Amino acid sequence: MSAAEKTMPEPLPCLTAAKIFLVSVFFSCLFPPAIFFLAKSLGVAVKGNLWFLLGWELYFPTLCALGGIGWLLHADDCRYGISRLHFTDGTTILGGWLFALAGNLCICLGWKKLLEFLQWDFSTRQSILEMAQNSPATVFWLLFLFTAGIVPFFEEIVFRRALYSLLLPLGKGTALITGAAIFSAMHFFLLGAPGLFFFGIVLQLLFLRTKNLLVPIAVHSLFNASAMIAAHFGQG
Repeated sequence: MSAAEKTMPEPLPCLTAAKIFLVSVFFSCLFPPAIFFLAKSLGVAVKGNLWFLLGWELYFPTLCALGGIGWLLHADDCRYGISRLHFTDGTTILGGWLFALAGNLCICLGWKKLLEFLQWDFSTRQSILEMAQNSPATVFWLLFLFTAGIVPFFEEIVFRRALYSLLLPLGKGTALITGAAIFSAMHFFLLGAPGLFFFGIVLQLLFLRTKNLLVPIAVHSLFNASAMIAAHFGQG
């Protein structure tokens, strides 16, 4: 038995290929133009290039999800690692969320001090958080739905399931670190890079411990929701 087979969850009931593919295509093709139209028509102030924002932070992650899902669909069985949550999983999810938030905050504060000392230029917020801060309620809740509801589901399938499995022949430690590094790099956010690397490791360990992808999905969703709410309702 290979290392990959030892760490993969047992075959579990999961969403059908057709449903996942159709949802992916729908949000890839329709959601970014809809957000762009709303932002332009409502006069939302967004720092930087709006097309860059939509291209890398909304459209690109979903297309990456299609690649990961396509790889999974060629497996011998439907082993996404998605199963029903139990009551005891609530403690794991809550603890993982708080641990990820606290660790991310501490790491980013230290990293920010270092960047300031080195006099490197960096943005203090991701562009999607800038958009959430400046947007009216309609645009904000659409962004919130995508960021806290859709993105965690697809990203966890890609990074914690597909990518980790592909990297596993290199060794468990290498797969863990490399997957977290790629996860961090794909957010294109210098200030948040170390914190996102830490977050990626936490999410992967949660999946390996529970063998249920819904646990890191829930933690990821709570984390993104916290960031969006803080950006929109916080004071600067």
